[in-house]
Amino acid sequence: MAYIGVADLIERYGADYVTASCDRDQNGDPDTSALERALDEASARIDARLEVRYTVPVSPVPAVLASLCGDIAIYLASTDPLALTDDKRRRYEDAMKELVAIASGAAGLGVVEVVPSAPALRFSPACRIFTRSTLRYF
Repeated sequence: MAYIGVADLIERYGADYVTASCDRDQNGDPDTSALERALDEASARIDARLEVRYTVPVSPVPAVLASLCGDIAIYLASTDPLALTDDKRRRYEDAMKELVAIASGAAGLGVVEVVPSAPALRFSPACRIFTRSTLRYF
């Protein structure tokens, strides 16, 4: 399961940017199957980094993971050397550094995890079971 879909990726980065990154058949439209593979691989890389600290896949998907997944997928989808720009490489490297920081606990996902609290213990004074009179015949 990818943390972001192809339509969300196009909405986030713009159709021209995505098409320039992943237009394998040069028809002016992005190659959606290649983008889906890149998104799945990006999500797998995210899961591989975060599984030491979180249950993966993370659900619901925080906005931070959607953004990181998009940056990684755009980099992975840019197989043409002319499409692989320094900006894409920098975004990919920054995304991987952010994942390491999240996995180590130096950064968070931007969601508050609710930890169930333990039930409260109650003590009530009861009558003593062992007294001198109850233990008289022992």
